[in-house]
Amino acid sequence: LLAGSYPSQTTPTHFGIGESLVGQCLIEKQPIRLSHLPSHYLKIESGLGHAQPNHIMLFPILNNQTVIGVLELSTFDEFTPLESNYLIDLLPIISREMELLKHNVETQTLHIEPQLQAEKLSQQAFEMKVQQEKIEKTQDWFRSIIEASPDSIIVVDVFGVILLCNARTEEVFGYGKDELIKANFKIISFTMLADGYPVKNIEGGKLDAAFISRL
Repeated sequence: LLAGSYPSQTTPTHFGIGESLVGQCLIEKQPIRLSHLPSHYLKIESGLGHAQPNHIMLFPILNNQTVIGVLELSTFDEFTPLESNYLIDLLPIISREMELLKHNVETQTLHIEPQLQAEKLSQQAFEMKVQQEKIEKTQDWFRSIIEASPDSIIVVDVFGVILLCNARTEEVFGYGKDELIKANFKIISFTMLADGYPVKNIEGGKLDAAFISRL
C-alpha cells in the first residue's frame, strides 16, 4: 500500500498486510478510529507551522470486496457522524477513480512498450547498418590490396568457395571478370598443383586465404 500524507522524513511510504493500522485496516476491511493520540505520535505541518492532531480515522477503499487502498485522515477535532458517513459515501467514488487511473496507466504502458520495442529494433538496425558499413569498408580495402598485387591472389572460405580473386588470377586461368567468384577452389587447384605451383592456406579469422605467389 502506498501512503500519502503531509511531508515528513520519517513517514513510511509502503505498508505490508497487517503492518501498522493501515495493514490492519486492509485485513479487517472496516474503518478504524483512533482518538486521544499520545504526544509526538503525529504532527501536521504547513508552510507556517505544525500542530498535533487528536484523531485519526482509516477507511478501506474497496473494489468488489477487494481492498485496493486505505485512506488515512488525521484531524484536530473528532469526526462527526455526518462527516464520517459523508466520507464513507465518497469511498466508492475514490475506488472508481483509482481503478480508472490504474486502467489508464496499464493502457499507456501497452502503448509505450511497443514504442520502446520499435525504438530498440530501430537502434539494432542502425547498429547493424554501421557494422555492415565497417565490414564493407574493410572488404573494399582488402579488395584494393588484392587488385593491386602483381601476383595471383585467391581468397576462399572454409568450404573452398572463392570469395575474392584479382584480375591477375582471372588472366592466368582464362576466366572473365568475377567468373571465379562463388566457384569452388578445386576447379583451379588441381591445375595449379599439376603445373607445380605451391598452394599455401593461411587462416585469417573465418577465412582461409590461398596465396599463389609464382603466377
